[in-house]
Amino acid sequence: MKIRVLVMLCTLVGFSLMACAQAPRSSEPITSSASAAYVRQGDGAYVTDNKVFEFANPLNDDGNGYIRLLLLKTMHNEHVDGSEETKGQLRVQAWTVAKNDTRQKRWFFSSEGNEGESLYEDRFFRVTQWGCCDWPQVHWYFSLLSGKKLYVSNSALLSTSAPQGGPELARYVAFGYYDHGKPPILQYGSDLKVKQRFSLLSRREYYDAPQVFIRNGGEPAKSLVLEPSAGFTILLRYSDGVEIRVPIQNDGMQTDKADLPDGYSLRRENSATR
Repeated sequence: MKIRVLVMLCTLVGFSLMACAQAPRSSEPITSSASAAYVRQGDGAYVTDNKVFEFANPLNDDGNGYIRLLLLKTMHNEHVDGSEETKGQLRVQAWTVAKNDTRQKRWFFSSEGNEGESLYEDRFFRVTQWGCCDWPQVHWYFSLLSGKKLYVSNSALLSTSAPQGGPELARYVAFGYYDHGKPPILQYGSDLKVKQRFSLLSRREYYDAPQVFIRNGGEPAKSLVLEPSAGFTILLRYSDGVEIRVPIQNDGMQTDKADLPDGYSLRRENSATR
Protein backbone atom coordinates (compact mmCIF):
# COMPACT_ATOMS: atom_id res chain seq x y z
CA MET A 1 0.00 0.00 0.00
CA LYS A 2 1.42 3.41 -0.98
CA ILE A 3 1.67 5.96 1.83
CA ARG A 4 1.94 9.66 1.12
CA VAL A 5 3.53 11.90 3.74
CA LEU A 6 2.05 15.37 3.67
CA VAL A 7 4.49 18.05 4.79
CA MET A 8 3.34 21.44 5.94
CA LEU A 9 5.42 24.22 4.47
CA CYS A 10 6.64 27.13 6.54
CA THR A 11 4.21 29.92 7.40
CA LEU A 12 4.30 32.69 4.85
CA VAL A 13 2.67 35.47 6.87
CA GLY A 14 4.48 38.70 6.22
CA PHE A 15 6.92 37.05 3.81
CA SER A 16 8.29 39.69 1.47
CA LEU A 17 8.79 38.83 -2.16
CA MET A 18 11.55 41.41 -2.58
CA ALA A 19 15.03 40.00 -3.18
CA CYS A 20 16.34 42.66 -0.81
CA ALA A 21 14.21 44.25 1.88
CA GLN A 22 16.10 47.56 1.58
CA ALA A 23 15.71 47.83 -2.22
CA PRO A 24 13.33 50.55 -3.45
CA ARG A 25 10.04 49.36 -4.80
CA SER A 26 7.03 50.90 -6.47
CA SER A 27 4.43 48.64 -4.87
CA GLU A 28 3.83 46.84 -1.60
CA PRO A 29 5.02 43.23 -1.27
CA ILE A 30 2.40 40.55 -1.80
CA THR A 31 1.81 38.31 1.21
CA SER A 32 -0.22 35.17 1.82
CA SER A 33 -2.16 33.83 4.78
CA ALA A 34 -0.66 31.04 6.86
CA SER A 35 -0.40 27.45 5.72
CA ALA A 36 -2.18 24.88 7.87
CA ALA A 37 -2.29 21.18 8.73
CA TYR A 38 -5.13 19.59 10.70
CA VAL A 39 -7.34 16.54 11.18
CA ARG A 40 -10.85 17.29 9.96
CA GLN A 41 -13.64 16.44 12.35
CA GLY A 42 -16.26 14.05 11.01
CA ASP A 43 -14.35 11.90 8.53
CA GLY A 44 -10.94 12.15 10.24
CA ALA A 45 -9.19 13.30 7.06
CA TYR A 46 -5.60 14.51 7.35
CA VAL A 47 -5.57 17.88 5.58
CA THR A 48 -2.81 20.25 4.50
CA ASP A 49 -3.26 23.69 2.97
CA ASN A 50 -0.07 25.30 1.67
CA LYS A 51 0.64 28.55 -0.11
CA VAL A 52 3.96 29.02 -1.86
CA PHE A 53 5.39 31.87 -3.93
CA GLU A 54 7.94 31.38 -6.67
CA PHE A 55 9.44 33.36 -9.54
CA ALA A 56 9.63 31.98 -13.08
CA ASN A 57 11.49 33.46 -16.04
CA PRO A 58 10.32 31.85 -19.31
CA LEU A 59 12.02 32.87 -22.55
CA ASN A 60 10.46 35.15 -25.11
CA ASP A 61 9.32 33.51 -28.35
CA ASP A 62 12.55 34.36 -30.16
CA GLY A 63 14.76 33.25 -27.27
CA ASN A 64 16.14 36.75 -26.67
CA GLY A 65 15.14 37.96 -23.22
CA TYR A 66 12.84 36.75 -20.49
CA ILE A 67 9.31 37.25 -19.23
CA ARG A 68 9.38 37.64 -15.46
CA LEU A 69 6.50 36.03 -13.64
CA LEU A 70 5.49 35.76 -10.01
CA LEU A 71 3.43 32.67 -9.14
CA LEU A 72 1.32 31.93 -6.07
CA LYS A 73 0.52 28.23 -5.66
CA THR A 74 -2.28 27.22 -3.29
CA MET A 75 -2.27 23.46 -2.66
CA HIS A 76 -4.96 21.53 -0.77
CA ASN A 77 -4.47 17.81 -0.04
CA GLU A 78 -6.49 15.42 2.10
CA HIS A 79 -6.12 11.76 2.97
CA VAL A 80 -8.45 9.44 4.89
CA ASP A 81 -7.17 6.31 6.67
CA GLY A 82 -8.15 3.20 4.77
CA SER A 83 -7.96 4.90 1.38
CA GLU A 84 -4.88 4.81 -0.86
CA GLU A 85 -5.94 7.99 -2.64
CA THR A 86 -4.87 11.47 -1.59
CA LYS A 87 -7.32 13.98 -3.07
CA GLY A 88 -5.85 17.29 -4.09
CA GLN A 89 -6.74 20.66 -5.56
CA LEU A 90 -4.30 23.25 -6.88
CA ARG A 91 -4.87 26.92 -7.66
CA VAL A 92 -2.23 29.07 -9.34
CA GLN A 93 -2.21 32.85 -9.79
CA ALA A 94 0.40 34.55 -12.01
CA TRP A 95 1.55 38.17 -12.21
CA THR A 96 3.85 39.78 -14.77
CA VAL A 97 6.64 41.56 -12.87
CA ALA A 98 8.66 44.52 -14.20
CA LYS A 99 12.17 45.38 -13.01
CA ASN A 100 10.78 48.27 -10.96
CA ASP A 101 8.49 45.73 -9.19
CA THR A 102 5.28 46.90 -10.80
CA ARG A 103 2.98 43.89 -11.16
CA GLN A 104 0.01 43.05 -13.35
CA LYS A 105 -2.28 40.04 -13.00
CA ARG A 106 -1.67 37.70 -15.94
CA TRP A 107 -3.72 34.51 -15.47
CA PHE A 108 -5.30 32.13 -12.97
CA PHE A 109 -6.29 28.47 -13.10
CA SER A 110 -7.66 25.81 -10.77
CA SER A 111 -7.08 22.10 -11.32
CA GLU A 112 -7.31 18.75 -9.63
CA GLY A 113 -3.82 17.75 -8.52
CA ASN A 114 -1.57 17.25 -5.53
CA GLU A 115 1.48 19.32 -6.44
CA GLY A 116 2.74 21.69 -9.12
CA GLU A 117 5.91 23.30 -10.42
CA SER A 118 7.01 25.68 -13.15
CA LEU A 119 9.16 24.30 -15.95
CA TYR A 120 10.21 27.70 -17.21
CA GLU A 121 12.86 26.40 -19.61
CA ASP A 122 10.00 24.76 -21.53
CA ARG A 123 7.45 27.47 -20.61
CA PHE A 124 5.07 25.06 -18.87
CA PHE A 125 3.53 24.74 -15.43
CA ARG A 126 3.09 21.05 -14.54
CA VAL A 127 0.35 19.85 -12.21
CA THR A 128 0.72 16.28 -10.92
CA GLN A 129 -2.03 14.00 -9.64
CA TRP A 130 -0.44 11.27 -7.57
CA GLY A 131 -1.06 7.71 -8.68
CA CYS A 132 -3.34 5.48 -6.68
CA CYS A 133 -3.34 1.69 -6.47
CA ASP A 134 -2.09 0.68 -9.95
CA TRP A 135 -3.37 3.85 -11.65
CA PRO A 136 -0.40 5.93 -12.90
CA GLN A 137 0.54 9.49 -12.06
CA VAL A 138 -1.15 12.01 -14.33
CA HIS A 139 0.66 15.20 -15.36
CA TRP A 140 -1.24 18.19 -16.71
CA TYR A 141 0.86 20.77 -18.56
CA PHE A 142 -0.34 24.40 -18.58
CA SER A 143 1.16 27.27 -20.54
CA LEU A 144 3.29 29.55 -18.35
CA LEU A 145 2.41 32.42 -20.70
CA SER A 146 -1.39 32.10 -20.72
CA GLY A 147 -2.35 29.60 -17.99
CA LYS A 148 -4.13 27.49 -20.64
CA LYS A 149 -4.29 23.71 -20.12
CA LEU A 150 -2.40 22.00 -22.96
CA TYR A 151 -1.06 18.47 -22.55
CA VAL A 152 -1.74 15.42 -20.40
CA SER A 153 0.71 12.55 -19.92
CA ASN A 154 1.90 9.92 -17.47
CA SER A 155 5.56 10.92 -17.87
CA ALA A 156 7.71 13.84 -18.98
CA LEU A 157 7.00 15.48 -22.32
CA LEU A 158 9.10 14.48 -25.33
CA SER A 159 10.51 17.42 -27.25
CA THR A 160 12.36 18.65 -30.33
CA SER A 161 14.24 21.93 -30.56
CA ALA A 162 15.99 23.77 -33.38
CA PRO A 163 19.78 24.37 -33.55
CA GLN A 164 19.00 28.10 -33.71
CA GLY A 165 15.95 30.07 -32.67
CA GLY A 166 13.78 30.27 -29.60
CA PRO A 167 10.93 28.36 -27.99
CA GLU A 168 8.60 29.14 -30.89
CA LEU A 169 10.40 26.41 -32.88
CA ALA A 170 10.12 23.74 -30.17
CA ARG A 171 7.62 20.90 -30.55
CA TYR A 172 6.24 18.50 -27.96
CA VAL A 173 4.80 14.99 -27.85
CA ALA A 174 2.66 13.69 -24.98
CA PHE A 175 0.97 10.35 -24.37
CA GLY A 176 -1.08 9.24 -21.42
CA TYR A 177 -4.13 7.90 -19.66
CA TYR A 178 -6.07 10.56 -17.79
CA ASP A 179 -9.45 9.06 -16.86
CA HIS A 180 -10.69 5.56 -15.97
CA GLY A 181 -12.54 3.90 -18.82
CA LYS A 182 -11.13 6.21 -21.50
CA PRO A 183 -8.36 5.41 -24.00
CA PRO A 184 -4.95 7.08 -23.83
CA ILE A 185 -4.32 10.27 -25.81
CA LEU A 186 -1.43 10.97 -28.18
CA GLN A 187 -0.78 14.70 -28.60
CA TYR A 188 1.51 16.92 -30.69
CA GLY A 189 2.06 20.68 -30.74
CA SER A 190 3.96 23.66 -29.39
CA ASP A 191 4.13 25.29 -25.96
CA LEU A 192 1.30 27.60 -27.00
CA LYS A 193 -1.13 25.19 -28.66
CA VAL A 194 -1.88 21.49 -29.06
CA LYS A 195 -2.05 21.00 -32.81
CA GLN A 196 -3.37 17.41 -32.85
CA ARG A 197 -4.86 14.88 -30.45
CA PHE A 198 -5.63 11.23 -31.21
CA SER A 199 -7.07 8.51 -28.99
CA LEU A 200 -5.24 5.20 -29.30
CA LEU A 201 -7.87 2.48 -29.46
CA SER A 202 -6.96 -1.11 -28.56
CA ARG A 203 -7.72 -3.81 -26.03
CA ARG A 204 -4.76 -2.80 -23.88
CA GLU A 205 -5.44 -1.88 -20.26
CA TYR A 206 -4.04 1.23 -18.57
CA TYR A 207 -1.49 -0.80 -16.60
CA ASP A 208 -0.06 -2.14 -19.88
CA ALA A 209 1.13 1.21 -21.22
CA PRO A 210 3.94 1.55 -23.76
CA GLN A 211 7.21 3.41 -23.48
CA VAL A 212 7.21 6.50 -25.70
CA PHE A 213 10.16 7.71 -27.78
CA ILE A 214 10.94 9.93 -30.76
CA ARG A 215 13.54 9.16 -33.40
CA ASN A 216 15.04 10.61 -36.56
CA GLY A 217 16.97 7.75 -38.11
CA GLY A 218 19.04 7.11 -35.01
CA GLU A 219 18.38 5.53 -31.63
CA PRO A 220 15.05 6.21 -29.90
CA ALA A 221 15.29 9.29 -27.68
CA LYS A 222 13.28 11.53 -25.39
CA SER A 223 14.49 14.77 -27.01
CA LEU A 224 16.05 15.71 -30.35
CA VAL A 225 17.68 18.77 -31.92
CA LEU A 226 16.38 19.07 -35.49
CA GLU A 227 16.05 21.60 -38.26
CA PRO A 228 12.46 22.96 -38.26
CA SER A 229 11.76 21.31 -41.62
CA ALA A 230 13.02 17.88 -40.51
CA GLY A 231 10.53 15.14 -39.78
CA PHE A 232 10.70 12.46 -37.10
CA THR A 233 8.76 9.47 -35.85
CA ILE A 234 6.82 8.88 -32.63
CA LEU A 235 7.50 5.36 -31.38
CA LEU A 236 5.24 3.56 -28.90
CA ARG A 237 6.91 0.37 -27.67
CA TYR A 238 5.09 -2.20 -25.52
CA SER A 239 6.84 -4.68 -23.22
CA ASP A 240 5.73 -7.64 -25.38
CA GLY A 241 7.48 -6.21 -28.44
CA VAL A 242 4.51 -4.60 -30.19
CA GLU A 243 5.45 -1.21 -31.70
CA ILE A 244 3.41 1.65 -33.15
CA ARG A 245 5.05 4.27 -35.34
CA VAL A 246 3.49 7.62 -36.23
CA PRO A 247 5.48 9.91 -38.58
CA ILE A 248 5.67 13.67 -38.07
CA GLN A 249 5.89 15.57 -41.37
CA ASN A 250 5.00 19.14 -42.30
CA ASP A 251 4.53 19.94 -38.61
CA GLY A 252 1.83 17.35 -38.03
CA MET A 253 1.12 13.70 -37.27
CA GLN A 254 0.57 11.82 -40.53
CA THR A 255 -1.75 9.15 -39.18
CA ASP A 256 -2.57 7.86 -42.66
CA LYS A 257 1.08 6.74 -42.85
CA ALA A 258 1.19 5.31 -39.31
CA ASP A 259 2.41 1.76 -38.75
CA LEU A 260 -0.44 0.23 -36.73
CA PRO A 261 -0.60 -3.51 -35.94
CA ASP A 262 -3.93 -5.31 -36.23
CA GLY A 263 -6.29 -4.36 -33.43
CA TYR A 264 -4.98 -0.78 -33.05
CA SER A 265 -6.39 2.44 -34.47
CA LEU A 266 -6.10 6.20 -33.99
CA ARG A 267 -9.21 8.35 -33.57
CA ARG A 268 -8.94 12.09 -34.09
CA GLU A 269 -10.09 14.20 -31.14
CA ASN A 270 -10.72 17.89 -30.67
CA SER A 271 -7.39 19.69 -30.31
CA ALA A 272 -8.58 21.42 -27.11
CA THR A 273 -7.35 19.65 -23.98
CA ARG A 274 -10.14 18.29 -21.81
